[in-house]
Amino acid sequence: MASAETGALPIRPSHARIAFATGVGTAIEYYDFLIYAIASGVVFGKQFFPSDDPLVGTLLAFATFGVGFIARPLGGAVAGHFGDRLGRKFMLVVTMVTMAVSTFCIGLLPNYAAIGVWAPALLVLARLVQGFSAGGEWGGGTVTAVEHAPPGRRGLYGSWTILGTSIGPMLGIAAFSLVGRLDESAFASWGWRLPFLASAALLAVGLYVRLGMTETREFTEMKSDGRVARMPALEVIRTYPGVLLRSVGSVIAFSTMVYIAFTFVLTYGTEKLGFSRTTFLNFTMIALAFNLVTVPFFSALSDRVGRKPVMLGGAVFLVVFAFAFFPMLNTKNDAVVLLALILANNSPAPIYGPMAAHFSELYEPRVRFSGVSLGVQTGHVLGGGLAPFLATALYAAGGRSAWPVVAYLAVTAVISVLAIAGLPETVRGRQGRADDSDRSESAVEAT
Repeated sequence: MASAETGALPIRPSHARIAFATGVGTAIEYYDFLIYAIASGVVFGKQFFPSDDPLVGTLLAFATFGVGFIARPLGGAVAGHFGDRLGRKFMLVVTMVTMAVSTFCIGLLPNYAAIGVWAPALLVLARLVQGFSAGGEWGGGTVTAVEHAPPGRRGLYGSWTILGTSIGPMLGIAAFSLVGRLDESAFASWGWRLPFLASAALLAVGLYVRLGMTETREFTEMKSDGRVARMPALEVIRTYPGVLLRSVGSVIAFSTMVYIAFTFVLTYGTEKLGFSRTTFLNFTMIALAFNLVTVPFFSALSDRVGRKPVMLGGAVFLVVFAFAFFPMLNTKNDAVVLLALILANNSPAPIYGPMAAHFSELYEPRVRFSGVSLGVQTGHVLGGGLAPFLATALYAAGGRSAWPVVAYLAVTAVISVLAIAGLPETVRGRQGRADDSDRSESAVEAT
């Protein structure tokens, strides 16, 4: 359709520009989100929740980590509302600025010894703001990338935002690996703050890139035709309830696995297995580097064979791997432990790689930002948000045995298998793109 101003089709931006614009912002967002996760496992318990039992302090720190996830569906609903009404680009800039500012402020917070209970209270507030902004980032980035994609390439294009969720954590782990070289007193007093303060520099890069983005053609055409939804989140809940619930279930398994690997396993590896913090962080960073291959591979594969076969295969593998993960870690063999972390961080790739395109294709453009954000972020609350706390609690209740955590991972994987199996396929043959009416009909049928 011609643009309202010129009568010509909008120029489609280059692949590299879209990849960088959607990926770099998401990388910055997930850098901010991940360094909080790492700090929850290694420093926040002592700095903000002092206790005679270190495990209690860690539990409380992981509880604040989960608080950020509680805010994510609300952030997704708000960002989705304005993203579906005002534009994808506008909300991507807002979410990135909000996240970076809250992260920078965490780096400045006095600890419990300095201001008492105000320290954890302010930490929780900053975490809520982080969660709120992260709630809109993933949906906005994936929808922007997918809507810029040519027919048959939506899976691959959507993976560029997913790569940002891997690159960001890699940067976060690298930052904590560097400050981890400090002696314990320096790390405890000021070293842990540096990764949080560095978010200011990353924000400058992200703003430069995102302010130069173009709005997607689908949103521009929708707005010019007057098809903007008045209350997109409510329309999603009313029109796509079954799709929304199954989307939530699809996210739970990979989110649980990834955030247990990021947080609980870091504490488990250092305190139970005797690895140094730096060694375990380096192993995790190596594992995440494989995402640069596995995510685009499975995403592109979904363009050829369909979203459901790839995602369902990944979920089934997670059921099996749940029983192998901790036995592999417990060998304390460097090579086996590294392999376990590589599998933990890459076995979810068949799910979260194609998921960007799949979830975007389930909703028509007028409610797409809202639908994608609500499904993914609610799934993250029930998956990754609860995972560190529940894993630590199960570990303690089981007499510091990992087998209750293994059972927990297996149950979440089964939930995702059932949820993905119930979602409609959105790839038509090899075109990789159903028209809007097909997507809408498939979604309604699934309800």
